[in-house]
Amino acid sequence: MIQKDKLLKFLDDNDLTIFWTTVGEKQIFTPNWNEEDFLGLMEISSFSYLENGKVINGDMKIMYMDKKREKYSKNIDIDKV
Repeated sequence: MIQKDKLLKFLDDNDLTIFWTTVGEKQIFTPNWNEEDFLGLMEISSFSYLENGKVINGDMKIMYMDKKREKYSKNIDIDKV
């Protein structure tokens, strides 16, 4: 754990910020999986950062690839979910 007030002072004194990135992927594999069994793929990425002591969330990007390997993507405003 960290003391928030000391962290915020250190960041401010050194003109720094903190940011987080989130990356994930989801697939389904069966024990005897092969290319014909591909059901799709989902990738998720987002970022957040600290501004004036508050966490600011950036957009989340979701990419989906279907069985035919066609890609779809969408940006989502995390604060409105």
